[in-house]
Amino acid sequence: MRFLTFFLGDLNLALRIEEVEGVVEEVNPVPIPKAPKHVVGIANIRNRIVPLISLPHLLNQELKVGKKWIIILSGEDRFLCEVDDIGEVVDCDEIRPTRDKSGLITGLIEKGKSTFLVIDPGRLTRR
Repeated sequence: MRFLTFFLGDLNLALRIEEVEGVVEEVNPVPIPKAPKHVVGIANIRNRIVPLISLPHLLNQELKVGKKWIIILSGEDRFLCEVDDIGEVVDCDEIRPTRDKSGLITGLIEKGKSTFLVIDPGRLTRR
């Protein structure tokens, strides 16, 4: 399996590569009145209106740098999440189970000396 690794606050995170459409650096979100706190707004990305989900809010993290956005796919849905930085694409044969109170993490992978928490995009939109 292949994963895109990325960083948010103090966390090393990963998504399956087939759940990533791309990365953008400039987004101009339009706020949505009365939206849940984890919904930052919407933006026009590649001629589509896409919701922006606050991964920092959902994972109780603060952005250190921000300014990178991952276009994430979940079934037919597409949304953006802001992260601090993008890592690399890594190959990993095994996802190890982990306990996660947030319900967003499906397991963890290891690459060298680093451990990455694997996010389930479907759970991000069910909040």
